[in-house]
Amino acid sequence: MTVIAFTLICAAVFTVYKLCSRLVSGHGSVSFDPVLFVRGIFIFAPIVLIASGSFMLFYLMRHSSSSWLPLIVYIILYGTSWFILIPMDLTMEKKYSEKHTLLEEYNSKRNIVLSSGYFRDLYQHKDGNQQGEKSVWYYSSVEKNNVATGLAIDFGTASGKGVGSLYTFSDASLDLSQNEFSDPLIEKNVKMNSVVAYTVNFLRLTSIILRKAFFAGTLAWYAYLTMALALLSVAGVRHISKWRLVNLVAISFFSIAIIVINNLIYTDSIMNPVTNFMNNLLSGVPIKTANPFAVLFNLLTFLVLTIAGIIRDIHHRIEVAEEEIIEDL
Repeated sequence: MTVIAFTLICAAVFTVYKLCSRLVSGHGSVSFDPVLFVRGIFIFAPIVLIASGSFMLFYLMRHSSSSWLPLIVYIILYGTSWFILIPMDLTMEKKYSEKHTLLEEYNSKRNIVLSSGYFRDLYQHKDGNQQGEKSVWYYSSVEKNNVATGLAIDFGTASGKGVGSLYTFSDASLDLSQNEFSDPLIEKNVKMNSVVAYTVNFLRLTSIILRKAFFAGTLAWYAYLTMALALLSVAGVRHISKWRLVNLVAISFFSIAIIVINNLIYTDSIMNPVTNFMNNLLSGVPIKTANPFAVLFNLLTFLVLTIAGIIRDIHHRIEVAEEEIIEDL
C-alpha cells in the first residue's frame, strides 16, 4: 500500500510539473494528462520499489522481534521488488513508450504559442556562465508559428549606470521545444530550487543507469542486480545501536551511500581514476557489458554487512530474550 501510494503521488507531482512547464501566461491550462500520469507511474515505480527496502527496515527497527520470520519476509518482498516487479515495470514502460513516444511531447510543445502583452526576462548563456547576460523582451504580437514582433532591452551592452540598449525586432522565431519551460514567466515561479533539483537529478541519474543496465542484456542486468544484494544487506545495521534514531540514520546512510557510489562508478565522475584502475585490474572477468568494479564493490558490501548483521542480530535477540525474562519475573 505504501509503494502504491508513493508511486501515485510521485506520478501526480510529475504530471503537474510537466503540465506547468507547458503553461503560458494568459492562456488556459490543462488540469490532467493521462499519458503523462501513466508515464510518471512507470518512471517512479522502480525508484519507490528501491526505497521500499528502507521502508521495511524502518518497520523492522521499530517492531523488534526475537523471531526470524519478519526478516525472511523482508528478504522475500525486497527480492521480489528487484527480480520481478522492477523488470516487469521496465518491460511495460518500453511497450507503452512505443505507443506514446517522446516525439508526441516534443510536437505538443511545438504547437504552444506564447501570448503577447507580457515582459519576459531572457538570459544568454556565455562562457559557461549559467546566468549569462540579461535581456527583457516584450512581444507586441505573436503569430501561430511563434514568430514574434516587439521590442527588447539588452542589458549585455549596459553602461555603468545599468542602462541597456533598447531596440525593436520583427519576425523573431521563438523555439519553445528546446526549453524545459515554454514561458520564462512560468519558469520563474515554478522552477525547482537547488536542493530539490539536486535530489531530482540524483533520482533521474539512478533511473537512467537502471534502465541502461536492464536493456543492455542479461549479463549487464545481473551485474547491476548485485546492488540489490548490497541494499538487501543494509538490514544488518537495523539494530546497530539501542537508540532507534541512530539505527534510522544508519539505514538511510548506508542505503544512500550504496546507490551514490554505484552511480559514480557507472558514470563519468570523480571516481573515474579508481574505476578505470579497478576495471583494468579485473579485465579478466568475463563481464564485457557491465562494470566489474561495481560488482566487486556490491558483493564486498553484501558480505561485510551480512556478517556484521548476523553477529549483531544474535546479540540483539539475546538482549530481547533477557528483557522478556525480566518482564515475566
